[in-house]
Amino acid sequence: DVVGTGVGCAGTQSVGGAPYAAIALWERWMQYQRLEGVTSQTLANRYQTIANLLTHFKRTLETERDARDFQSFLLTRQSPRDRCIKMLKSFCTWLVKMGEMNHNPFDEIRPVKDAGLRSTKRDAFSLDEVQRILQTFRLHPLYFRYHDFVLVLMTFGLRPSEAIGLQWKDINFTQRTITIAESLSRTGEGSRRARRGRKNGTITVLNLPDDIYTMLEGRFTTITKLDDLIFTNTQGKAIDDGNFAQQIWKLILKQSGIPHRSPYNCRHTMASHAIDQGLTLPETAYLLGHKDTTMVSKIYGHMVNRPEVPKLTL
Repeated sequence: DVVGTGVGCAGTQSVGGAPYAAIALWERWMQYQRLEGVTSQTLANRYQTIANLLTHFKRTLETERDARDFQSFLLTRQSPRDRCIKMLKSFCTWLVKMGEMNHNPFDEIRPVKDAGLRSTKRDAFSLDEVQRILQTFRLHPLYFRYHDFVLVLMTFGLRPSEAIGLQWKDINFTQRTITIAESLSRTGEGSRRARRGRKNGTITVLNLPDDIYTMLEGRFTTITKLDDLIFTNTQGKAIDDGNFAQQIWKLILKQSGIPHRSPYNCRHTMASHAIDQGLTLPETAYLLGHKDTTMVSKIYGHMVNRPEVPKLTL
């Protein structure tokens, strides 16, 4: 069913167990998408993710059975499954157009309706779960160094790339504030990262709670430079969000006895508890770094001024 050096061409070489042709063609597809205007950040965050998944799948994508097996494989990963299937379908359509494949194995594949997975996607961590996560980090013999990183992630509801990119110049100890203006995001070129303005171009200045202020004051030393990253990995380099999510975070949640949700869910946790504790939608939107309340209203509007059911009985 596959011609030339297509995704599932029999006899192709393999690299690290993954069909070489599949990875090579996907890289060509990424270059094509770059020329079509897809940003480097999107290529790194979405397209490179699929390249990594293809490598771990260690199979060809030649038939509909292969496509369905890959879909099942995606269900075991954190990657957005529906988006991956749509991208792979577009990829294979492009291969057919280029003469690399005779048919698209993803033509009949539909998004999996998995209510269980979807129901937990935006489930906020309870206050008890937050404390258990932080406590497990604090007591872990190896990963205790990530406790402060997770504390900031939880407290301010930052995107992981924003917390990773925090520098000491973002902290004003005199005014006791933190400024969220940038992220340290993947570039699509290996492990390289680039400093970019915050999504939507917003800048948020937030007051430091006492526990965060004390923690940061304790980390700041006489040799600390303002351009230094506040949080680093065990090698003193920028935290790899992928490795953190797949290895460290997953282990900590398991040891805490908490159902898995991604680190990005810390952002939803902060917003949910902010509204639950009385903040308005505009105030919550500001905390999240949104320009307006459109997105916040869509996701959290049902939590504000929830009407009472009318009494119909005497």
